[in-house]
Amino acid sequence: MSEPKRYKVGKIGTTEMIDCVSYDDYARLKAEVERLTKAGDAMRESIICGTSSDDIQAVLEWDAAKEGEQP
Repeated sequence: MSEPKRYKVGKIGTTEMIDCVSYDDYARLKAEVERLTKAGDAMRESIICGTSSDDIQAVLEWDAAKEGEQP
């Protein structure tokens, strides 16, 4: 996936500018996040039946990442 083009908007006088992306890029990135989240959820379901501690650790890390936590 290519990096979206960023635009600076806001004041220039006292430099209160923020980075923005176009709506098309935002929509594309949002769709990509949703696609990857669904893929991760599918992988989680496929390994949840696993019995190894590595499998269980991967599920716990995925759950934490979805909540915005660092594993």
